[in-house]
Order: sequence, then structure tokens, then C-alpha cells
Amino acid sequence: MDRLKRGQAAFEFISYFSLFLLVFVIALAYMSNEEIKEIRMREDFLAKEVAYQLASEVDFAVQAGDGYSRFTQIPVRAGTIDYKAYVKNGFIELNWTRGNNAFFAIAPLSTSDVSSTTLLLTPTPDNAYFINASKGFLRINNTGGRIYVDQ
Repeated sequence: MDRLKRGQAAFEFISYFSLFLLVFVIALAYMSNEEIKEIRMREDFLAKEVAYQLASEVDFAVQAGDGYSRFTQIPVRAGTIDYKAYVKNGFIELNWTRGNNAFFAIAPLSTSDVSSTTLLLTPTPDNAYFINASKGFLRINNTGGRIYVDQ
């Protein structure tokens, strides 16, 4: 009889241990999924902040007037996002991909008269200008009311 009680105790222990392990694995998977969502939301927020930072720099150049010139630092990446920035129809637009999905963030500009003195700001077929942020800084000039963005 004593042997049966020990066997039953071992079986109950393994059953309870398996149940708690299953609950732990499910909770861990849920928390990991939530953390991934949180990281993605933070990256999206950082990308929007970069777009607004660029728009703010351009708007400040407009307000400062003719002769304004400044070098400004911009992040090469927003978190883990490799983005592409464009000036398009009076907006700064950041584009990036995550997996097979495309995302974007936009920030309004106070002017649509933005161009480049070099080929670093190149027009795309939809009349957008690509901002090359690969070096982490830009030079923004206001010459005659036109804003020039260069590296």
C-alpha cells in the first residue's frame, strides 16, 4: 500500500508541475508578444519624432529668414528602423518597412519651397525629394526664401 501512495504522490507532483509549467509558458508567450508590440509602438513614435524634428528645422529656417544657415544632427536610424525621408507636397514623410508591411510618418511644413543645392536631395517620380540622412547631419539654408537641405 505504501508503494501505491508514493507512486500516486509522484504522479500528482508531475501533474501539478506540468500544469504550472504550461501556465508559465503561456504567460511568457503572452508577455513576449506584448513586449514586441510595445517595442514597435516606440519605434513608430521615434520615427514620427524624426519627421517632426526635420519639419521643425525647416520651419525654423523659414521663420529665421534669408541668410539662415545651420548644421543639424538627425538620427541615422529611429530605434531599429532604417527609414527614408522625403520632402513631398509641403510635408516631411518618413517611410520604412517591417517584414512585408510598409509604414510611414508625416509632419507638415510651413513651406513647400524646399530643394537642394547638390544632388543629395533628388526628385522621385511623384515629385518628392529624398533627404539623405546617412551621415547623421544636414545643413539647412534659407536663401532668398527658398530652403535648401544638404549634407
